Amino acid sequence: MGALGYFSIATAIAMSAVPIGAQIAEPILTNSAIPFTPGSGGVKLDFVTGIGRGGGASQAIPEATLQVGALRGLEVLVRFPLLRVRLPSPVIGGGHIAMGARYLFAGGGQRLYALSSEVIAEAPTGDTRLVGDATEVIPALLAEWRPMSAIAIHSNIRFDHSLGRTSANIAFLEYESAVVWAASDHFAPAFEFVGSTNTITSRTRVIAQPEVITRHGLHWEAKAGLQLGLNRLTPSVGIRTQLAWFWGKRE
Repeated sequence: MGALGYFSIATAIAMSAVPIGAQIAEPILTNSAIPFTPGSGGVKLDFVTGIGRGGGASQAIPEATLQVGALRGLEVLVRFPLLRVRLPSPVIGGGHIAMGARYLFAGGGQRLYALSSEVIAEAPTGDTRLVGDATEVIPALLAEWRPMSAIAIHSNIRFDHSLGRTSANIAFLEYESAVVWAASDHFAPAFEFVGSTNTITSRTRVIAQPEVITRHGLHWEAKAGLQLGLNRLTPSVGIRTQLAWFWGKRE
């Protein structure tokens, strides 16, 4: 193959790739690496069954997250879950309030990739019967890449550990990855693979989640996924949904 042939292939690949958008068609579990720009943000309501500390015994009804662009490349967020736990009878109470920030340090909304760091702290403000009395700190690295115009690949890795707890400490290594296909302007199927490993006991929980993301106008997205537990001894099936509302400009 001559130089002209290689040039044609490279040109076709470059034309098939387009810049990625800030949290447009973001999967339910795997976060986008693109922060909101100043003057923009979003509210997300999730129905979530945990795969980390609670297994299938707890659920958020719902978990609410507020994200706001503060400065260029910097986003702040606040998250608050309501929990329903079987102990063995159902008990409803508040989870820990979480506050954090996401900072873009490479790439961005006008590039084909993005890399960002995130730190979230959970203060012991919830019902201690349900979520304990620990302060939790969760640093994370988020990555995003769009190899083709209709394909976006997301990857996250987090370390969730407790501080100042009166009972046993917790430490989880969590990893999430997802592929999203933008089939149209209003419909995007996705597939997620998510795991959580207790670094103290070495116990790991893993799920696969096919899902659909639908866009409704410029400001709304609805998402639904089928959670499939892949652990041999404790298989499970569940439903995860999210309703998201946005304002301002998303890159």
